[in-house]
Amino acid sequence: MPAFPGGSEAFQKFLRKELKYPDEALRKGVSGRVFVRFVITDEGRIRDAEVVKGLGSGLDEEALRLVRIMPWWTPGRVNGQPVWVSYTLPIIFRALE
Repeated sequence: MPAFPGGSEAFQKFLRKELKYPDEALRKGVSGRVFVRFVITDEGRIRDAEVVKGLGSGLDEEALRLVRIMPWWTPGRVNGQPVWVSYTLPIIFRALE
């Protein structure tokens, strides 16, 4: 399977640094998971990102923005050869009260 560079700890650090909670979602107290599907190419690039299950209130757009600015991933491999992989990633949003 493909992997975020540096693993899950690096991914969490990336989210903490880059995530900008939308004002509308904060006002409404909206939180939860946005599921974004994308393809990781044999080079590790991210392509064709789309929200497959969203929350609205600006959170879907923020999840897509985060996916689009991610660094290249380590590509998935089959029999040692890099391959394209479809991947669905949940991005968790927690409204602070």
